Amino acid sequence: MKFDVGPVYNVLALLGTAISLLLGGFNLAWNIYRDRKPKVRVNFYYNPDRRPPDSNRARIVPCLVVQNLGPGLTRIEEAKIMVGPTSSGSRRKTLRTITAVTWTGDRPPQRLEVAQTMVICFELERECFLEAKPLRGGAQDWSGRIHWAPRHDLEKAQANYTAYKASLPKTDS
Repeated sequence: MKFDVGPVYNVLALLGTAISLLLGGFNLAWNIYRDRKPKVRVNFYYNPDRRPPDSNRARIVPCLVVQNLGPGLTRIEEAKIMVGPTSSGSRRKTLRTITAVTWTGDRPPQRLEVAQTMVICFELERECFLEAKPLRGGAQDWSGRIHWAPRHDLEKAQANYTAYKASLPKTDS
């Protein structure tokens, strides 16, 4: 007994095979592209100096440490800080670009070779961003991805900043 499905079913089978092949090829290309993007490690620290002020000693400021883990070079564009609800009553989380005071090397964007590290330092101002209860801190690369520092780094830095502010002499202003 011969079972003939007709030319329509043969065309549908070929079309389904072609679509499956295209999706498989796209998936393979995407995985190769994704794995070629450099991986970046970001850490945030602030450990203030509690000794009496000295003009000969450098100030210790909050810093992001960015390291390229490879497999290729990357370019760091900006430092980003996500702050929580503001004191004005807004409950929204906002993403702010914080202007760093010093970058190791050139101003942004800065290229990072594999295993190269850069430090992004922020100024301690009267209204430091650590007072705004930052939720996340990180660096944005050339592709727009933001590589966040671990939250415990930011929590530790904020605790250090709070202890530092409490140790300062009170002024009447």
